[in-house]
Amino acid sequence: MNFIDEDVACFYTDYYVLFYGIKRNIVGYINRSMSCNKLVSKSGIKERTYYSQDRLKLVYIIFFILLFSCKTEKSIFGIYSSENFGRIELKSDSTYKYRGGHLDLVYFSSGVWQKVENNSVLLNSTITNTTAQLFLTKNNRAKNNSKTLKFIPTLVGDNDIKNYRFYLYIDNERYTDVRCDSLNQIDIRKQFSQLFIKINYEPLLSTSTAISTPIISEIFNFENTDALDLEFTVFIEKDKFFYKSFDSYLLNGKRATLYFMNEYTGKWEKLKKIN
Repeated sequence: MNFIDEDVACFYTDYYVLFYGIKRNIVGYINRSMSCNKLVSKSGIKERTYYSQDRLKLVYIIFFILLFSCKTEKSIFGIYSSENFGRIELKSDSTYKYRGGHLDLVYFSSGVWQKVENNSVLLNSTITNTTAQLFLTKNNRAKNNSKTLKFIPTLVGDNDIKNYRFYLYIDNERYTDVRCDSLNQIDIRKQFSQLFIKINYEPLLSTSTAISTPIISEIFNFENTDALDLEFTVFIEKDKFFYKSFDSYLLNGKRATLYFMNEYTGKWEKLKKIN
């Protein structure tokens, strides 16, 4: 009489779970004995290396690309600073706040930023035109070959016209300057072919040493100035004096770091992330 091992005899039962291969062949099983409450499985289930490992590698690659992209995107947000550039905050809502200057010269800016190729950033300010808006409203021939210019100031964003100074340039040379509250008719005593103006913010009483950059108008050209009677309207907008405009200004991205172009040296300089 042959002796039958207890563990073997115990599993003369039906299969509990069968595992099929691609060709519908049985490649493994898990069998549970109801009589002796034991579990046996065949270790014949082998990984299809030519299929699953390649797919697994692909999944890992996609996962890490997406993870790296998300981290890179988030890493752009924050505050950056440089002595030669100033301080800029790139916010998560795609807006920015900027403040810069040198010594007592200060300026600010605000607008939107956009991420572009190679993790670089483009800045576009809310105000793109910071020139003095000068409009020729009257152009008449004058009597006795005189040349008369009249400038009518219109103040925007301020109530005190005395805080601004007017500079008139004739053929690229400063001809005269006067506070805007005293601006009236100006007689020109020479022939000229072009003019432009510059406005400075120079308050009579100031609690700060900060100075602003002037705003300058476009150049007006004239063919014949023998006898002119001209009238201009000039808009003086306070916000423009301390404002720095950015028109698709590039912050170059390299290895999750931003660089700006120093306009004085012509070299890219690093912006340090401080938050």
